[in-house]
Amino acid sequence: MVSKILAAFDGSEPSERALQCALEIGKALGAEIHAIYVFKPGEFPAIPSNITRLGGRGDPALEVFARTIREESARIEKRIADIAEEYSTPVRTHKTIGDPREEILRFAAIIDADLIVMGSRGRGMVKQLLLGSVSSYVAEHSTVPTLLVP
Repeated sequence: MVSKILAAFDGSEPSERALQCALEIGKALGAEIHAIYVFKPGEFPAIPSNITRLGGRGDPALEVFARTIREESARIEKRIADIAEEYSTPVRTHKTIGDPREEILRFAAIIDADLIVMGSRGRGMVKQLLLGSVSSYVAEHSTVPTLLVP
């Protein structure tokens, strides 16, 4: 039985389709829907790739990092809420910082998810083999069914 669904969301069109799919499945099954967004240090120009080297309170780099996280969080939360509203289904939104591959799997275990739904980027097989991808990593390492939405 599927009672908890985790949708990985990064703001891309495939992740929006994945959230919509998770909402449809969740609504049909009466499942609880969780959406996770993972901030990956280094992806945002204002966020240093190694945030452990930031200074203490008042450090300008830390202030820029915090502002960037707040702004991106607000944008992501609004988009998730807008999509959930279309389905009249509540979504619990979660955010974390780290490697998206590991954080999605870690959070799925924390909430005891029965299903992970995420977008696939539609990369060709050669690119996936050379570069890897979050979706293929999660699908390969997940202990619960993982649905990849194109």
